Amino acid sequence: MTNHTTGPWTENACEVQAPDGSPICEMLARPEDSGVNYPYAPEADANSRLICAAPELLALAERLVETARICRDCEWDVMNHELIQLLTSLEREAKETIAKAQGGE
Repeated sequence: MTNHTTGPWTENACEVQAPDGSPICEMLARPEDSGVNYPYAPEADANSRLICAAPELLALAERLVETARICRDCEWDVMNHELIQLLTSLEREAKETIAKAQGGE
């Protein structure tokens, strides 16, 4: 399996870029959007932000799977404060990733 380009990815004029500035992909407006070939379109911009969040979304999904495995392996018999710390950390990371995907910082 080939690995993806490491993040963080950024968005610049509907182009998703790797940390070194090289392009990963470019969002083009749909035909029904105003413009000819490469107009600004809010939908294309939103799609770029969502794609930029892909590395963080993958990392979060991997953490969720690992957290579930840890809890299952110990038969959910972890101390309450440890479970709360895990969930709080995952919740914070998820909120940050969602905000990034939605255009927040």
